[in-house]
Amino acid sequence: MQLPTDFFTPNRSRRELSCSITRQLLEKDVLLLIIFSRREWVMNNGMGGDDPNKVYEEILEFLRQLEWPCEPLSKKVVRAYYKGEFGVSEVIIYIGQQELCLVIDPVIDRGGQIWGDAVIRLINAMGEEIRHIGIGIDEDGDLFVKVHLPLEHLNFERFHCLLLGLCQVAENILLPVLQANAFDHLKAA
Repeated sequence: MQLPTDFFTPNRSRRELSCSITRQLLEKDVLLLIIFSRREWVMNNGMGGDDPNKVYEEILEFLRQLEWPCEPLSKKVVRAYYKGEFGVSEVIIYIGQQELCLVIDPVIDRGGQIWGDAVIRLINAMGEEIRHIGIGIDEDGDLFVKVHLPLEHLNFERFHCLLLGLCQVAENILLPVLQANAFDHLKAA
């Protein structure tokens, strides 16, 4: 898959926060995000629905409007790409019967090493503090982040906010986890 050349501009992630209401919602409490999204859903008669094909088409359209490169893997799975400060990563979007699940896995590939106590404590603390985004370790030992979006509340603004929030959390936890991992290895040596 060929990524567009303008996708890799230095200010790309900042440009995606073009909507002032999106920027304000990301800075405020999650409750404001839910209230805004519910109001938009009622005003738009709810874009999401029970038809998986409609939801699939909406997700592709949302990503097109955001100018995010993506590739459909099936009618229920779409892979999108984003460029953060630490390189290009992918977001996998799973379309379920009642919700979307947006996942970045791995945020950090374990690479055969065992996570130490400092990393585990840090991940647990971050998971408690960041309530709207799930943070965890998968069965392979890799660090992941995910968020769920009920289909009944699916609209462009909410999708955009949650997608950017997910990517921002992935970017923000990367260095602290790597630092905690280095601390664990120094302590073990």
